[in-house]
Amino acid sequence: MADVQPHEVAISIPWRQWTPEAFREARDRDVPILLSISAVWCHWCHVMDESTYRHGEVVRRLTSDVVPIRVDADRRPDINNRYNLGGWPTTAFLVPEGDLLTGGTFMPPEEVLSSLDEVLQYYRTQHADLEEKLKRRRARRGRMEELRHRLRGSVTPAIVDEVVEATRRSFDAEHGGFGEAPKFPLPDTIELALAAGHANRDSALLDIADTTLTAMAEGGVYDPIDGGFFRYSTTADWSRPHYEKMLDGNARLLSVYLHAAQVLDRPLFWKTARDVLAFIEATLHDVETGGFGGSLTADEEYYRLNAEERGWRTPPAMDPTIFTSWNAMMILAYLEAATILDEPYLGEHGLEALEAVWRLNYAPGAGMAHYYDGAAHVPGLLADQAWMGKAL
Repeated sequence: MADVQPHEVAISIPWRQWTPEAFREARDRDVPILLSISAVWCHWCHVMDESTYRHGEVVRRLTSDVVPIRVDADRRPDINNRYNLGGWPTTAFLVPEGDLLTGGTFMPPEEVLSSLDEVLQYYRTQHADLEEKLKRRRARRGRMEELRHRLRGSVTPAIVDEVVEATRRSFDAEHGGFGEAPKFPLPDTIELALAAGHANRDSALLDIADTTLTAMAEGGVYDPIDGGFFRYSTTADWSRPHYEKMLDGNARLLSVYLHAAQVLDRPLFWKTARDVLAFIEATLHDVETGGFGGSLTADEEYYRLNAEERGWRTPPAMDPTIFTSWNAMMILAYLEAATILDEPYLGEHGLEALEAVWRLNYAPGAGMAHYYDGAAHVPGLLADQAWMGKAL
């Protein structure tokens, strides 16, 4: 303990997994739950782990006053979608039944401790009032679901026209892309502009796709040294990336650049597609399992180095989780690339990955799952079944 700073401790928070047993413990102890939603690639998640969750008083209070649960956002997208409070990390306080009390995103130690004091004070002194509020909230949620079901309309071709028009309106003609900062690639939106422009001979829509893909490939959101796209740009002009590299984003962008190369025949698009493939093979292809890892950590210091300086630094760590949906996206892109680029070996690699994902992640009667820690977990998520079906 001599090397540990006074405000830090050598022990860690006893995080529970998202299980019935964790919620049963909260009910038996009659205490709230602190839910931490994190991600392997998330820079501020690592900062919070190294600062807030190593703070001695935070560790003591979270160990004694609540049931602490840790969830990986990628491995449990269902939980992330329900409880995410605007980014990662999400720090949410729940009642033992799972309803949200309050929370936020990144919290320094002082904020966690003050929030904990407020939550415990309210939970212990306003129990009857809290139960009544939660009952009303659940009833209101049920009524909203019922109303949404009644108002649901028919699927018609007019919906496509409406979305295409929304795409035109949100297009940033100066910088490419859609909306303002922070700016995400939105490959599905680019794909729509490209497909609708090609089908309808609409040069304005084709220009939306062309301008956006060019700006991204030539901007800071693309890594010119190691290859691959970062998750998004913090600026509208694509100049300042947020340094995560994700399998799903690169898979979808690879497909879009392949399609744009076919339709628009830009040398830059052909080159970018080939470079993304090289990046995936070098960094996210998991030789051991045959599948693709989920992401690379957002190591800002590493990505700011030039090519010579990067040679002696350890590259960012890969998340080895084999996500079915993300792998299926990349497999689809490989199979397309084999034909579009006339490179049969890419098709062979895609089929090998498809076999690996099927072998590792499929359970009869339960569907596709995610593979990590030597086993398949969380079967039955809709996105996994849909993307795997498409890849097959």
